[in-house]
Amino acid sequence: MPARVPLFDRRCAHSPIQDKASTADSGYFRFAGGVILDLEYKQILTGDGSPTLSIAPTFEHMHAIEGAFTETQYIYQPTVEKAFNTVSKPVFLSLGLGLGYNELLIAFESLRHGRIPELIASYESVVPLKEAFESWLMNDLVPLTPVYDQITEMYAEKYDREPVLAKSLLLDLLQENKLRLLGPVEKEVLSPSHAILFDAFSTKTSPELWTPEFLNGFFGSAAANPCFMSTYACNGELKRALKNNAFILDIQKGFGMKRESTFASKSAPQ
Repeated sequence: MPARVPLFDRRCAHSPIQDKASTADSGYFRFAGGVILDLEYKQILTGDGSPTLSIAPTFEHMHAIEGAFTETQYIYQPTVEKAFNTVSKPVFLSLGLGLGYNELLIAFESLRHGRIPELIASYESVVPLKEAFESWLMNDLVPLTPVYDQITEMYAEKYDREPVLAKSLLLDLLQENKLRLLGPVEKEVLSPSHAILFDAFSTKTSPELWTPEFLNGFFGSAAANPCFMSTYACNGELKRALKNNAFILDIQKGFGMKRESTFASKSAPQ
């Protein structure tokens, strides 16, 4: 069994970050996936040195400007950790894919625990992001290759692993249909999952993912027993939907400028 690395120290997640975030790049890229698709984006360097994007038309940032990598560790690493500690072959649901921060987190935690996920179901409504991530896994050169490589290097440094190991693991899972890069979650059939990483855009960009109807149906269909959930958000509709589906809430301090974040768990029947 490989040596275990220290868990992320949640106490450090709220320390002021002195570096200012900056826009590093902007532009378009085009993808041929049967049709030509355009994606207008801005690449942003966040406060901890990790990259994120903002995408047209709203240009909402995918991650907290204080630090994309640090936010991912603070919000989602404990949930991934609990799933690996509780279930021998956990099923993960990632909403949404974005730049693959959560998928890479799962891969490095898989290497750390010496266990392979049964499934990673990753939902993304922006088709070019799905195609770019899949192409990068297959070692094709895409406009976001330097971004994916930087994120992977940051994880590799934290976990003391070679970057290629996590990338190769995700490629193997993709080829075995155990990493599924899916479309909009509201149009897909959900697999009951032991860990739900709810990282959707806010109500400003994706209002359909925050309605009571969607949230109640989503958690009712997506949650296995046991199930662990985390998200950067903390609002009334979300908390009510979780409670309606037998989750126990654990409200934590939010990351960056967010006041609170939501962690929740649903135990297996005794």
